[in-house]
Amino acid sequence: MLNNKPISRQYIFAVRSIIIALTILFNFSNRSKAQNRTLSGRIISEDLDTLPYVEIYNSDHVFLGKADIGGRFKINISAKTRTLIFSFLGVEATTVKLNDNCDTIDVVMMWLGTYDFISPRKVDRLRLKRFQNIPNIHLQAYRKGLFLTPTACYWEDFRPDKPALDSIGVVMTRVYKQNKMDFKKLNPGDTVKIRFSGVYRYDGTDTTTLFPYAVSKNNFKYKYAVKARVISKNTRKRGYNLMLKIISCELGDHPAVYRDTIMQVGQVFNYNMKYCDVMLE
Repeated sequence: MLNNKPISRQYIFAVRSIIIALTILFNFSNRSKAQNRTLSGRIISEDLDTLPYVEIYNSDHVFLGKADIGGRFKINISAKTRTLIFSFLGVEATTVKLNDNCDTIDVVMMWLGTYDFISPRKVDRLRLKRFQNIPNIHLQAYRKGLFLTPTACYWEDFRPDKPALDSIGVVMTRVYKQNKMDFKKLNPGDTVKIRFSGVYRYDGTDTTTLFPYAVSKNNFKYKYAVKARVISKNTRKRGYNLMLKIISCELGDHPAVYRDTIMQVGQVFNYNMKYCDVMLE
């Protein structure tokens, strides 16, 4: 027997509130999913070697993630992200423009080439030839089982080096002139501070490899530095060569090596300041 008792207004209001709340929650969930996407893929060099620990950034250089030891990665990004930048020591930074309908990003990165006694224009011609071969390398990687895709589903532009090399040349000439004047001022017993960039070695040695700054003498961040006393100086091989003895270190969390020399207090090392950063104390 049916109960013909009328439904109360409070009951109707409660049911209506629950429906509205569920609708809002469902829409918010769908909107959140629409605002993010997951990308995955693998990164190799142009000779089909996997590249471990490649770092991935967006166009604002915000860190998004890192590949594993096998070159594979999986990152969550905003749906508004249109560009990814892949960065690794010894290879050219690779910038790709994303498509909305592709979430598998397999990437071939070009090694940083060494072109001695060649004009910037010719360097770019050689780089362009290698760049144009990347689709063939991508297909080879797919056939070998390294990639999941036979072709790239993103867009990558070729970026010539000549404009950047020309501007760097102007700056390096200015730095060379300043360093020449600073070198003349230095005498044995004087103290200098040398700032370095560095990269951590993923080879089990827990060591950081140091590289001298070569462009700017002021106003930039650094993580590694040594203060050293000048023992002697010379201009052999047209360099501004210093023999230095370390008196203090700012070398981060790991042992640091510069040109196979362990950087620690009391260590003696050679440093060519012709184009590289040296601060007079």
